Amino acid sequence: GPKPRRKLSTVQLSVKIQNELDNTHVSKSGKTRLSNKFRNDMIMKRGSIAYGIAQWIIELEKSHRLETERNSAEVIYEIIRLANDTSDIAAFKIIKNVRKRNLRESDLPECAFTPSNPHNPEHASLNKLLRVLSFYGILSDDPRLAETVERQAQIEEELENQEKATNPFSKEDFIQCVHPAIDIISRAFRNELEIPQWRDFTTKLKEIFEETKKVTDGEVATYIPQLARQNPEYFGVSVCTIDGSRCHLGDSKVPFCLQSVSKAFNYASVSTDVGYEAIHKYVGHEPSGRLFNEICLDSEKKPHNPMINAGAIIVTSLIKTKWPMAERFDFIIEKYRKMAGTYPVEFNNATFLSERDTADRNYALAYYMKEHQCFPHWEIMNLREELELYFQLCSLECNCETLAVMAATLANGGVNPLTYTRCISPEACRDALSLMYSCGMYDLSGRFAFQVGLPAKSGVSGAMMVVIPSVLGMCLFSPLLDRTGNSTRGVAFCRNFVKYFAFHNYDHLKHPDDIVKKVDPRKPEKFNERDIIVSLLFAVKKNNLELLHRYYMKGFDLEMADYDGRTALHIASAEGHYEIVKFLLGTAGVTHDPKDRWGNTPLEDAIKFKHTAIERALLKYHRMEMVALGIYEGSDMSDLTDFSDSDAEAEEKKPRTRRSSFSF
Repeated sequence: GPKPRRKLSTVQLSVKIQNELDNTHVSKSGKTRLSNKFRNDMIMKRGSIAYGIAQWIIELEKSHRLETERNSAEVIYEIIRLANDTSDIAAFKIIKNVRKRNLRESDLPECAFTPSNPHNPEHASLNKLLRVLSFYGILSDDPRLAETVERQAQIEEELENQEKATNPFSKEDFIQCVHPAIDIISRAFRNELEIPQWRDFTTKLKEIFEETKKVTDGEVATYIPQLARQNPEYFGVSVCTIDGSRCHLGDSKVPFCLQSVSKAFNYASVSTDVGYEAIHKYVGHEPSGRLFNEICLDSEKKPHNPMINAGAIIVTSLIKTKWPMAERFDFIIEKYRKMAGTYPVEFNNATFLSERDTADRNYALAYYMKEHQCFPHWEIMNLREELELYFQLCSLECNCETLAVMAATLANGGVNPLTYTRCISPEACRDALSLMYSCGMYDLSGRFAFQVGLPAKSGVSGAMMVVIPSVLGMCLFSPLLDRTGNSTRGVAFCRNFVKYFAFHNYDHLKHPDDIVKKVDPRKPEKFNERDIIVSLLFAVKKNNLELLHRYYMKGFDLEMADYDGRTALHIASAEGHYEIVKFLLGTAGVTHDPKDRWGNTPLEDAIKFKHTAIERALLKYHRMEMVALGIYEGSDMSDLTDFSDSDAEAEEKKPRTRRSSFSF
C-alpha cells in the first residue's frame, strides 16, 4: 500500500509558516517579531503548539502592516492549510479558537449548525433553528429566510418526507439551507440586534397591550360609510425594528385603510422624487392650529403643512405631473410596496367610492386653493382627477404587520429592514419624520409631542404609525377615535409605552429620574465577571448545554475560573457531563489541562470520580500535546478528537453519585 504521509516536526512547520510570510508584504521586523512570538508562545508559555499558532495568527490579524492583494483571512487560511499537514494541530480546530468572536460565512458548519442539535453532530433540525430565531423576533415569514425555507421544502420533497418537525436534516443539507441567511442568523446568535433583550421587551409590550385593551372611550368615524361599519373591538399592535425583529399582538392581521397615514408616505415619496424645495414652494411647514380639513391657508397663501388635507392634496398633485393618471397611481403604489417589502398593500375600491361620494369638504377646499393659485400648473390641471388620486391613496389597504415594516423603513433612514432596498432618500425621510413630530396627530400634535415625544401619524380609520428613529417602527390599529380624530387606544398605548421605556425624544438617559427609572431596551445586557463565572459554572453543574452554547455565541471566555481556579472543564469532568466536555474541547477549544488552586487538572477529576469516557477524551489531548512537543512518538492521531458515541452512551448509563465539584 501507499506509504503514510510523514508528519511535520515543529521546526519544519515553523519554517513553512515563515515561507508563507515571505509571500506577503509584512515588514521584515514584523515577520521577525511575529515569528519569535510564535515560537515562544508555542514552546515556552503554554507548551501547546495549537495555542502558539492561534496567538500568532491573532497577531497577524492585528498587524496593520499587512498590505497585499490577498486579505488577512486568505493568508490565515493558507497557514491553516499548512498546519493541517500535521494531524495533531488540525485536531485543535484553530479557526474557531481564533475567530469565534467574529462569525463569518466560512464558520457556518460549526457556529450556525452546532446550536441546532448539539447532541447529534450528524443531524440537525431546521425547524428548531427557526424556533430559536423567533425568540429574537426573526419570524419564519421573514423574506431574508425565504430562500432557506424554500430550500428546506425542496430537500424534504427530495427525501419524500413530510414529517418536518421530527425528522432532522443531515449536516450537509442543513448547511445548504441556512447558508443564504447566515448574516441575520449569526447576528441573532451573537445578540447583536438593535434590541438585545427581545423577549423581555415583547413581554412588557404584551402587558401594555392588555392594559390598554381596557380603554373603551371614543367612537368609530361615521362621515365615510365604509369606515362606520368597522368593528369597534378591533385592537392590533405590530412592532418592527431596523434589524427586522418583529412582534405582533391582537388583531394585527385585520386589514384597514391608511387614510391620513398615507400623507407621510406620499410626502416622503414625492420629496425623494422632486426634492424638498419643489414641495415647499407650494406647501408650508408649520402646524396649523386648526382642524385637519378646515378651509384656510397660511399668511403666504399656502397650506400650512403636508399633514393636513389641504397640504396633502397639493403634494399628491406633484406626483409625476406629466404622466397619465393610471401611471401616476402605479408609480406611487409601487413605492408603497417597496416600503412594505413582501407584505401586501392593496386598494379598497369600496372605500374609494364611498369617500369620493362624501367629499364635498375636500372639493370645496380644492377649489378654494385653486382660486388662490396654490396648485402647480393650476390653470390647466383637472381638479377632479387630482382629488380622485388623493382619495385612491387614502383608500390603500394593509394591516398592522405591513404598516409596521413601512414605519421601520422610515426609522431605518428609508431602507427596508427586511429586503435592504433603498425606498426613500435619507433627506426625505428626515423631513417626513420632522413633520410627523410637529403636525402628524391632527389637533393633538402638540400634546402628543409633549407627552410621547415621538414622530407619529394617525388616520380616521383608527390606524396609527409611530417611528423611533434608528430603532423601530410601530403600528397600532383601533377604530375608536377621540374628538381630535386619533385612535384612543393608540394614543393610550403610546403614553404607557414611553412611561416604561426611555424612548421619549428628551428622556435624559445619562441622569434618569431617581423615582421613575425607565428602561432602555437598546442597551445590551450588562455582565460583570463575577456573575458570568457563577452563571457559567452553575450551567455546567446542571448540564445545561443550551445555555453554554449561548454564552459561546456571545463571545464569553469559557476558560474563566472561580476563586479556587476551577473552570467549566473541571466541573464537567467531575460531574461526568460528557457532552459538555465534548463541546468545551471540540467546539469552544478551551485549554485541556488548567490547574485549580490545589494543582488538580480536569483529567485528575475524571480519574478520581471514575468517568472513563471523559478520562479517555482528555488523555487524547494530553498525548497530542506530547506528540507536538516531540516528547511522545505515537501512531496516526488523525482521529484523536473524534468523540465516540459509545463513550457517551457508556457515560450516561453510569450510576450518578453525589459529589462535590470542589477538591476539598
